[in-house]
Amino acid sequence: MSRWLGSLVLVSAVISLCPLTNAATFTVNSTVDAVDAAPGNGVCATSGGECTLRAAIQETNALAGEDLIILPAGTYLLTRTGAWEDQCVTGDLDVRGSLTIRGDGPDRAIVDGNSLDRVFDLVPPASATVRLEGIGIYNGLLPTSTGYLDAGGGVRISGPVAAIFEYCRLHGNRAPSTWGHSGYAIYAGPVGSLDLLGCEVDENRRTDGAASAGITLMFSDSSGSYRLERSWVHNNDGAGVFEDSNLSTVIDRSTIEVQGGRGTSAGGYLYLLSSTLAWNQDGGLEVRSFAELVHAVNSTISSNLTDGGGGGILAYDGIVDLSSVTITGNIADADADGGGNGGGIQIVSGADVRLRHVVVGGNSDLSPAVEVHPDCSGTVYSERFNLISSAVGCTITGDTGGNIGGVLPGLGELDLQGGVTPVHVPLPGSPVVDAGDEYCTDINGALLQLDQRGYPRTVEGDDLPGTYCDMGAAERYPGMLFMDGFEAGLSWAWSVSVGG
Repeated sequence: MSRWLGSLVLVSAVISLCPLTNAATFTVNSTVDAVDAAPGNGVCATSGGECTLRAAIQETNALAGEDLIILPAGTYLLTRTGAWEDQCVTGDLDVRGSLTIRGDGPDRAIVDGNSLDRVFDLVPPASATVRLEGIGIYNGLLPTSTGYLDAGGGVRISGPVAAIFEYCRLHGNRAPSTWGHSGYAIYAGPVGSLDLLGCEVDENRRTDGAASAGITLMFSDSSGSYRLERSWVHNNDGAGVFEDSNLSTVIDRSTIEVQGGRGTSAGGYLYLLSSTLAWNQDGGLEVRSFAELVHAVNSTISSNLTDGGGGGILAYDGIVDLSSVTITGNIADADADGGGNGGGIQIVSGADVRLRHVVVGGNSDLSPAVEVHPDCSGTVYSERFNLISSAVGCTITGDTGGNIGGVLPGLGELDLQGGVTPVHVPLPGSPVVDAGDEYCTDINGALLQLDQRGYPRTVEGDDLPGTYCDMGAAERYPGMLFMDGFEAGLSWAWSVSVGG
């Protein structure tokens, strides 16, 4: 477990174990994969008298109310072969009603699909709520199917359900990359809502072809709201998050990195808040045709590359509002065949990209031709106080007051610096320090009191008179030894006790 995930675990481990109003509570006492002897009688018991996870789910499916299953530490290996069945008798675990499964932790209570089928199929009725807390979902495999929309290697969610995954891990699940079968970890749609809170999503793969195609978390159809909060999506095949048209997705204090494809692909309304997209192999963020709005605040898009255009952001359509965002170290046309521009941002004619307190610098376009646009390609609208190192290929309109050009941003390495997502902290003498406005407002005039890590804005950072916020996602604190919040007077930084 890396120290990045360790920060998430410290937060996620404090799950609010509020008592539920349950029709029934079952405690699993066997890791064997066996069915219930008499589903609906209110007793979780196989023919041998044990309460298995499958038997407990069969009981809850047959009972009314929001039931609770307690899942102790152990590896629960699925062994009952037979896909395309929806009564939780064979194959995946079919959840057909409101239910909470509360595990002993994602690395301790592991439900392993054993590459027989996906692990969970959530198909409850309207207005149902399904909560999966403290469990690992491992090694699901979507079998070969002729059904167009049979998808999801780890989990499939369908129907107007509220699904909540908290302190979870989705690991080693697999599915084909074709459009109707993707979602290596999760395929969701249509749903009422899906929240992933404090989860790790890693090493989920496609079963066919190259690692760049397909999708890890697929939010599909044209309804529902989605939230990824304090989570870590990394080292998967395909795009990290794919949002279909007309959906609303919030990515909050999360990191999406080292994906085989693009970090995130937006098709509806995307809110990127205090999050990082980094080291992805087909660009950081894509704003597709017919997208309505991307609203990014206090976020970092760094070190992504693509053989095409828009190493950091590729915007085809919609309104793209960027406030206090750092875009650096990204690469366009990585294969140097002349097929892309805009190492930092590429804007196609249908997109309206607006910047305030944004840093776009230190990006690269490896095109061998004369047309080389390292930081920006296309037209952007300035709302003041932006640093764009190179404007070659970029038309800057709007209010350019307080803008800086022709210099590099002077940023430190991408790393954790006291928050739950990695950032680039400005180095001493950086031109972005105290180069913003006095009140540090976003593109809509709202006050930004904190940076991406949760540190206060508008601190004195350059030893010159006046207190202004820094450009970009992270604020510099001169003289700090540890960058952990202690010296900034943040009380939350003192709350973790260290054993001797």
